[in-house]
Amino acid sequence: MKILGLLNSFRARLLVLLAVLLGLTLGVQYYVNLRSVRSNANLIVEQEKAIMAGVALGVNSISSPQYLDQIPGSLGEPLVDEKPRRVTNVLVVDSNGLVRDSLLGAYSPSENEDKTPRYVPLKDVPLPPLNSALGLADENVNLPPWLTASTPAKAGEPGAFYLPLETTEGRWYIIVVLGSANTLTSILERQMSRSAFYTLILLVATTLVTGLFVWRFTRPINFLSIAARRVAGGDFSVSVPSDRRDEMGALAAAFNEMTAKLARARELETQLHEAEKGAVVGRLAAAIAHEIRNPLNYINLTLDHLRSSLAPEDPVKRATFQRLADQLKAEVARINRHITDFLKYSRPSTLDLQPVNLRAEAEDALRLIEVQATEKGVETRVEAEDNLTLVIADKDTLRSVFTNLVINGLQAIDGEGGNIVIRIVNDESGRARVEVTDTGRGIAPEDISKVFEPYYSTKETGTGLGLAIVRKVIEDHGGTVSVRSKLGGGTTFIIILPTKTDEAISEYQETSRDGDGRHETGDTETGRRGPLGMLLALFTFVTRLRVSKSPGLFRELTMARKSILVVDDEKSQREILEMILTEEGYGVTTASSGEAAIDLALTDLKMTGMDGIELLQHLLAFDSSIIVILLTAHGSIESAKEALRRGAFDYLEKPYDKDALLATIHRALDRLDAIDVEIISAAPKMEAVKRMILKVARSNSTVLIRGESGTGKELIARSIHNESPRAQEMFQAVNCAAINENLLESELFGHEKGSFTGAHADKKGLFEIADRGSLFLDEIAELDVAMQAKLLRALQERKIRRVGGTHEISVDVHVIAATNRDLRAMVADGRFRDDLYYRINVLSVDVPPLRERRDDIPVLIDFFLKKHTRNTSRLVRGLTPETRKLMVDYGWPGNVRQLESGIERAILLCEGDQITVEDLPLELRQETRPAAQGAFKLPAEGISFEDVERDLLTQAMEQTDYNITKAAKLLGLTFRTLQYRLDKFGIKKPEGRKEAAG
Repeated sequence: MKILGLLNSFRARLLVLLAVLLGLTLGVQYYVNLRSVRSNANLIVEQEKAIMAGVALGVNSISSPQYLDQIPGSLGEPLVDEKPRRVTNVLVVDSNGLVRDSLLGAYSPSENEDKTPRYVPLKDVPLPPLNSALGLADENVNLPPWLTASTPAKAGEPGAFYLPLETTEGRWYIIVVLGSANTLTSILERQMSRSAFYTLILLVATTLVTGLFVWRFTRPINFLSIAARRVAGGDFSVSVPSDRRDEMGALAAAFNEMTAKLARARELETQLHEAEKGAVVGRLAAAIAHEIRNPLNYINLTLDHLRSSLAPEDPVKRATFQRLADQLKAEVARINRHITDFLKYSRPSTLDLQPVNLRAEAEDALRLIEVQATEKGVETRVEAEDNLTLVIADKDTLRSVFTNLVINGLQAIDGEGGNIVIRIVNDESGRARVEVTDTGRGIAPEDISKVFEPYYSTKETGTGLGLAIVRKVIEDHGGTVSVRSKLGGGTTFIIILPTKTDEAISEYQETSRDGDGRHETGDTETGRRGPLGMLLALFTFVTRLRVSKSPGLFRELTMARKSILVVDDEKSQREILEMILTEEGYGVTTASSGEAAIDLALTDLKMTGMDGIELLQHLLAFDSSIIVILLTAHGSIESAKEALRRGAFDYLEKPYDKDALLATIHRALDRLDAIDVEIISAAPKMEAVKRMILKVARSNSTVLIRGESGTGKELIARSIHNESPRAQEMFQAVNCAAINENLLESELFGHEKGSFTGAHADKKGLFEIADRGSLFLDEIAELDVAMQAKLLRALQERKIRRVGGTHEISVDVHVIAATNRDLRAMVADGRFRDDLYYRINVLSVDVPPLRERRDDIPVLIDFFLKKHTRNTSRLVRGLTPETRKLMVDYGWPGNVRQLESGIERAILLCEGDQITVEDLPLELRQETRPAAQGAFKLPAEGISFEDVERDLLTQAMEQTDYNITKAAKLLGLTFRTLQYRLDKFGIKKPEGRKEAAG
């Protein structure tokens, strides 16, 4: 990898280029030199051949009677015969320097007038430089005077070559005259031009390659220079090509990374600035909402109260009164709408994400304007593809976007007629494209760029927040929104939303099973620390409370199922609510602050500036079954949702109508009434259990029901299921102690065919059967450790594997467990897994034994009496007084199950119309009330009853640090009775110690 990286570097490439260029230069030079050497060698060989051919001609001339001009044709020598020929002349010179024969006729022998031969002297023959044909230097020493040697000619150049030859007439010389070897100059010039041509080509190629290399090297630098200037100008979207793998590529990648980080830093800076601005605006909006919605709520409720209770009797005046009241309520709604728009834009978004069908939401939006559109003659329709992809979005906020746009479109259509069309398609990139088109008046070109700006509106009465909210919602979903419009030609809003794949939707469904499916995009801290607002605490238990108004002054209050505590920091709100609720028959107590409300429930607990959420926590800590409804003017839905997560029953946002308030209260009480049908009880402790059922039923978390055997744990589990959103699904129950350990795994998780002996077919377990419903695991403490581990995995992963199976099966089951054992002690002893204990003990319901709720015994007796005589011929109308008293005083170790069994037995044994003591089981007749174990025995000498009573009262108050509520519980008295007896005996807390109230 290092070598590969080195080869990809610019330095290595430059060195390689230089080496290649050097090699090419040397190669061309070597080639040219080689060609030159070869040419010279060929010339030398040719010259030697020509000399030898000339010598041969000379020898033939000497040895034969023929002359030289007669011989060449017969020899067939190309160097002699060719035109132009290499051998230009051959001279045969005798020892006297006379040319005896010549290849050229001008120098051949001729006849004188006297017929004697005439020879041309050699000195008269023009010759090129003369050299020895043999190339021997010593031969030039003894040359005759008429034969002078000169500097040797180069191969291929013109020259004369002599060869001495001994004849009978002395030493003769054969002189061979050579011409240029095919014009040596042209050859040399050709060689030089060829060398120059090769060199030029090499130079041009080198220049081109070097230029290309330099261009490739400098181009990224140019890009970087241009990009750097754009970055300096604030454009962080610029990037340079970084596909190279050398240093320039690394530099470009580093530059792109730098610009990306700068862009991210700028984005974060902008987000921080927007967040700071949004936080300021959000706080301002919340304060405005609180200050405006409170009086709006008072006006709204007062109008409702006036219309329902104080309307004039005169029909004309009543109609006028109703019309004016309606107009006032409409104005209240309009003001609240503006506040809502302001809050929607200013507060962080909290998205409740879920798979959304865009077509369905678009049709719902058009349905809202259907009446108005029909009145104006405007046609509305949705055009959508059949295979639209679902989007993961917040259903309510997305619907508000469509609603806002279609309302704007309807308002933009002047006169009658027109169209509003919503088109939904999947674009080429797989995203959802939504076009909302109207045929209205359109938008002026100068206004198009401003329509999404907050507080900008083309309407005289508009707030300018509608389209700003649309853009904010779409951007929160990761989409974009744009507008296309022509003045007088209608408007089209284009929304692009990212779609989710089937895998993403499945993942969402899996995660939504683990929680409530909410995905918060903003800070909900303001929801945790909102203002006090208003709290309605429906105390559905019977207890005695007192409110401390001033030192030494107390007021007693008895609160039953229809008792309501109203807490608000504004007197007008408390008064109108008290007026409305009292008129409806509720017992109402008011408090001006969270601290005062705590005085009602918990003595000596003071908190300055307590808000509604804190008050909710303290009320539920006092009694987790209290039903709380939050009424908020803070404008923060997140705060209300936080209250729901912390145990509130519901919330209403101010301003609300009287009917909405009463409907919410009735809904809470109706659910309790429904539980009354399932759970027969009159004891306060069971009332708390019923309220706890309502709370745990709303959650998907595991519930643990604790109670002795026979207390009705399965009945409570069924009630939780019936009050939950899963009420229409399957409820399955299994007693973990009643099934063999080897079969319990198959019973819970199912098995595959052939997984064990007798497994002849696949079988679903209870987890699969109860999918989307509830599964009740009774006597869960009886599971062995191995089975506990498997159950823990199923609860944690929400997946099971059948016995003998190889794949996991996802299940959505609300598990409710029950036990009559002390699981904490079993965890400490190592008999029960601590991780499983914490998993199943997320929510718990403690069912008191029957001996601790004796008020239920008479009610249960009557219920079981009717139940078991309904389908019999026996006319048992009741119990004798002594029988009823005996049953009420009995300890009932078997609880309700034992009580029902005893009644059923007594009915069968009864011979009259009333059950007598003799009809009861033997254990009831032989045992008195268990409470007698601690009964006081009267001494023979007698006692002072008042002294004993005073002593018991003092002990109870001392043990509870003078907390009246706790002391009353110790003594089995009501709050009012104990307060009366404390006043009677003058028992007060010692000075220096603060008195507590229950």
